[in-house]
Amino acid sequence: MQKYTEKAKTWNRNLGLIVGTPVPGTVTPEGQPLIITEGLLREQGKLQREYFAKPVVRPEKVHPEIFDLVLKENGLKARAALAQEAKAANEAAGMPRAQIEKEYNDALHRIPLATLIHTTEQLNAALSAVGQSRSEWEEGTVRYKLAQRKRLPEWKIYKQLLTVHAAESTLNMARAQQGTEDAHLRALQMNVEMESAEAARLMQIHGHDPEQWKPNRGVDPATNEDLGPGLLWARQHHFEAVTKVSTIYQRLLQSAAARSMEFFQLKAQVRGNGDRYQSI
Repeated sequence: MQKYTEKAKTWNRNLGLIVGTPVPGTVTPEGQPLIITEGLLREQGKLQREYFAKPVVRPEKVHPEIFDLVLKENGLKARAALAQEAKAANEAAGMPRAQIEKEYNDALHRIPLATLIHTTEQLNAALSAVGQSRSEWEEGTVRYKLAQRKRLPEWKIYKQLLTVHAAESTLNMARAQQGTEDAHLRALQMNVEMESAEAARLMQIHGHDPEQWKPNRGVDPATNEDLGPGLLWARQHHFEAVTKVSTIYQRLLQSAAARSMEFFQLKAQVRGNGDRYQSI
C-alpha cells in the first residue's frame, strides 16, 4: 500500500510541475504563449476520450460537400486576414484613423461577414452530421488531400474505367451461363458500350491518351516484353491501394491508442487514482 501511495504522490507532484508552464511552440491569438492549466488538461482529456470513443470512419470516404464548405470558408477567412493586414499597414504608415476604419470596414463589407458566419455554421453542421472534426479537414490532412485528389479529372476517369470493367465482367459471366436470354445479353452489351463511351468522352475532354489508361497494354511485338499497365492507370491504382493501406494503419493506431488509454485508466483505478484520472 505504501508503494502505491508514493506513486500517487509522485504522479500528483509531476502534474503540479507542468501546471502554469507554457506549451512549447504555441501562441494564443493575443500573441502570448499558451499556459497549461488544470482546465486545459481536463479539456484535452475530454477531447481524447471523445476521439477514441468515436466509431472509426474510413478516410477514403469523401464528403465533397464538406470539402466545398472548407474551401469556401478558407477563402473568406483569407480575405478577412488580408483586410486586417491592410489595416495594420495603414496604421504603420500613419494614415488618418477615420480613413483606416473606412477602408477596413469597406473591405469587410465586400467579403461579407454574414456569408462567412453562414458558411461556418453550415460547415459545423455538416461535420457534426458525419461525426468529424475541423482538425480532420485542415489543409494537408488525409481527408483534405484525398478530397483534393478525387477532384482531379484523372480520378474521375479511373472510377469510370472501373465501372466499365465491372460491366464487362457482368457481361462475360452472363455469356458463360447457359440459358441466358439474348435480350438480357444485348442489354448488358449496351451497358458496356455506354460506359465505355463515357470513359472515352472523359479522356477526350482532358486530352488523355487511352493507351495510358489500359490496365494491361499487352506485349511489345519488337522485344516480346510485357508492357504492363499504362502510366495513368498505374498511378491511380497505386493511389487507391495506398489510401486503403493508410486507412487500415490509422485504424490500428487508433485501436491501439484506445486500448492503451483503457489500460492506463484501469491501472489508475486499481491503484486508487481513478477519480483523479477522470477529473483530468
